[in-house]
Amino acid sequence: MTAPHPSLVRYSKLGWLGSFPAPEAYPRGATVLLRTPRGLELGEILVPALATGTVPSAPPRTAPPLGGSILRRATPEDLHAAQEADQTVQRLLPLFEADAPPWLIVDAEATLDHCCILHTLPAPAQVERDPAAWTAAWQEQTGWRFEVLDLARFSPPLAPSRTAARRPAPVSTPSTSGCSSGGCSNGGSNGCSNGCSNGGGCSNGCSNGGGCSNGSCGRGTLSTEELYAYFALLREHYPEHLSRYSLL
Repeated sequence: MTAPHPSLVRYSKLGWLGSFPAPEAYPRGATVLLRTPRGLELGEILVPALATGTVPSAPPRTAPPLGGSILRRATPEDLHAAQEADQTVQRLLPLFEADAPPWLIVDAEATLDHCCILHTLPAPAQVERDPAAWTAAWQEQTGWRFEVLDLARFSPPLAPSRTAARRPAPVSTPSTSGCSSGGCSNGGSNGCSNGCSNGGGCSNGCSNGGGCSNGSCGRGTLSTEELYAYFALLREHYPEHLSRYSLL
């Protein structure tokens, strides 16, 4: 008998997508039990069978390549165990925060076999705590395994912030203080004294030495504040998704 094609599954609290081999075909929307390197966790079937060559490639800054497989369809006992594990982790979160963790703990999720995955961002202030020692102490105290997921490395695309909307770039006008080549489209690292031909994107004469003072230049990294804004919007716009899938 030919094995079924891999299924596209949504899993994790962050709603990641993954292709997992299955022992049989499951219908769309079925809740299944996955075995991944993180442990036993639940997932939702989105595409029952992916044809050969159609497995989507993961874009940057999305789910880490976990691997694993679908074990079976989830039972009522699995759903109950998942709910209890998630409630336990949520009760522990205030205790984690009171213990001066070496990161900013945004959220946490749990696997059915008692692995606590901490969703973290870099701490706003320097914290003199050894991450390995901190997690080892809590592992001994709770009997759970701990993993740390850095949201700055693995996060969905950033949603626009309502509180910090960027202003449009100003219309290019000649200026006696520099940037005469049209809004500094080529940048300037030293005050744009020569038409901003060598450096970075100043916006209005580069009187302060250049550097996107109007917020119009893109960049390749996200600030902690921007990530906060994204997760706030995620919780605001998708409350039903987060409440329906306590572990996903």
